[in-house]
Amino acid sequence: MEEDNLDLEGMDIHSGLDSSFHSPPHTSDPAGLSMDETDDIDDLINNVRPHDPLGTLEEKEADIKELTHSWVTERMSPTLLPTKEALLFRILKRVQLQIEVIEEKSIDMSPDTDVKLELLIVETELERIKYLIRSYLRVRLLKIDNSMEYYQSSPLDRMNMSQTERMYLNRHYALLKNLYAHQFMNTFPDSLKQMNDSSGSASMVQEPNMDHPVFVRVVKDTGRKIIIGNDSVKLRKGSIVVIKYSIIVKYVESGDVVFI
Repeated sequence: MEEDNLDLEGMDIHSGLDSSFHSPPHTSDPAGLSMDETDDIDDLINNVRPHDPLGTLEEKEADIKELTHSWVTERMSPTLLPTKEALLFRILKRVQLQIEVIEEKSIDMSPDTDVKLELLIVETELERIKYLIRSYLRVRLLKIDNSMEYYQSSPLDRMNMSQTERMYLNRHYALLKNLYAHQFMNTFPDSLKQMNDSSGSASMVQEPNMDHPVFVRVVKDTGRKIIIGNDSVKLRKGSIVVIKYSIIVKYVESGDVVFI
């Protein structure tokens, strides 16, 4: 990103987020709340929403939906998907704003006021968003750790990383290489010192498993058939399929199917 750079290194995501963030729409409420009760909670959250120049309410809710979708997709995909750095930057800016508002209201409120309840509800929602952000970042770092040699030798895949993730990859790889050299690799012949040797029967470069099975839901009724050996699967809208990632990836990229 050429604009403000999001520095995630060493970042502590506080227990706070813009109170305008609500859960993405659900077909059923896991807490068993009625629609009236849900509306009441939304009203309470609205009472502590500050004036925010960082987007409209609809834009903020769309960002949370996108974050949730990106989190699910990143967890299901065996490969590292394009970074959502701009999305995280917007959300974390709102985090900072909401933290200030919560701190101000916590100082100014009296013991008997209903603001305590309002802040508790907001902070509960903030914990959910904090979990999504941290889980999303951890999944990406785990993929980098598991296939470090692969990403070091694949400039195209490194384009999917944020600047901070590329720094993490380079530093972690350098530390690991230095550790191995001091512990045992310096005693090996030169021909055996390479960490990315793929000339033998078994490659030392661990690539993402493109044949990893994934669950997908068809969201567009394209009528396309996927040939798998002697069998075929027709992509009908609403159907759920378990299939190899390598076979379905192009339909995921086109938006015909989504991970679940």
